[in-house]
Parts: sequence; structure tokens; C-alpha cells
Amino acid sequence: MSDTVRGQRTGTGQTGDRTRSFRVFFCAWPNLEVVTVNAAWEAVSRVVDEPAWYWVYDKLAFWPSTYAHAWPGFREPAPSRTWDLSPGDTDRGSAEFRLGPYAVEEHQVAAIALAAFREACGPDGRMWALHWQHQSFRIRPHLMTEGARWPVPVFPRADYHLFLAEDFSFGTLGHPWERTLCVFGEKLVPAFERFGEGVLTNVLRRDGKPTETTGASPRAGGSATRAPAEPSELAR
Repeated sequence: MSDTVRGQRTGTGQTGDRTRSFRVFFCAWPNLEVVTVNAAWEAVSRVVDEPAWYWVYDKLAFWPSTYAHAWPGFREPAPSRTWDLSPGDTDRGSAEFRLGPYAVEEHQVAAIALAAFREACGPDGRMWALHWQHQSFRIRPHLMTEGARWPVPVFPRADYHLFLAEDFSFGTLGHPWERTLCVFGEKLVPAFERFGEGVLTNVLRRDGKPTETTGASPRAGGSATRAPAEPSELAR
């Protein structure tokens, strides 16, 4: 099937200290809003996922950047926990950090996330799975197979991956350059803490604020930390 242009959005984005204009085209298959990949994953057009992305840019002030001084690049909601997925012994602004190893494995994070999503969603719940500048999905966690490949992983390897409740009350925000996973929401945070015990061990920020052990150094990304978004603000 050929793609057709449904519309376009214009705005500004940032690469380092330079501000550039961009256009995002909403492309979709003709007369088709949802494509079923399997029972658990439904690929949606950019018309369908537009409200979710606008929420991300508006409520979280999403501002992607590869530069450490601009991290985390979004308002981390309260309550939230941001886990460091890197070994934590390298300057985050260095090339060695970007090319270095991870402290946890992708399959470990996937198993933790699936268990937590199922608990937070309930048996009939759905979520958004957003892949920045790529295909988005609606997912049904209770229909997902343990150990199966995710079209969009929670683990933020090389790109921004976001998983959000349909009402945006909880979710995850994976940062590929900071190598962190932010988990927010009253339902999801305790589930991740419980299922991730022994695997997710290094909390970089709590409710958007650096932990006592990390301070506000460039390695912790604290210089650009924004005030956390309160739950009442996220619901609006």
C-alpha cells in the first residue's frame, strides 16, 4: 500500500544549542487508521497517535537533544523514578559514555515492564507505545507473550521510546543518550520498584530531582532538570 499525506505539523526542535525548524508529516494508509500486527500490538497512523504526541510535547515539555547539558529533556512527573541503565562510571558528556556498555540487559527490562504494565493496566487495559519519528502502536499488555520481541522496546537503545496509559496517568520515558528509564504514575512506579528489585538498582532522580548520591553534576544530568509535573497538571 502507498502512503498518503494526511497533514503536517510545524514547530521547533533542538540539536545542541541550535534551534531548527522541522515538519512532521502525518502519513497513513488510505482509509485505514489501525493496522493489526498481532493481537497485542496495533500499528496506528500518525493521525491516530497525534493526541498522544501533543500530550508529550505539551505536558512533558519534550525537548530531544544529544547534549548532556540539555538532559533529561522533559519534565519528569511526580511521582516518578528515573533509573540509570549505564554502569555509571563514565562522564555522560563523553563519547565513551555513548559507546559504552549497559548495566542491565534489554530482556531484563522488558520482563520487568511487562509485569508492571499488566498490573497497572488491568486485564482489559491498553497503552500507547510511541517511537519518536517512527511507527506508533496501541498495545494490550495482557495479550503480550513473555519473551517475545517488542516492535517498540521499553529499553531506549538508540532512540526515544515512550509507553503511556491511555489516560496518560502513568508511563515510561526511555532516554537513549542519557541512558535512563523514567517511570511515572502512582500505579506504575511501585510496580516497577517491586518487579525490578535487584535489577534496576541505581536511581538517578526521584520525582524529577537528583538523588543525594548523584547531586547535580553533568554526569547525573542535573543541570537541566526541570520542575516535575504534578499529577493534576498531567490530567488536564
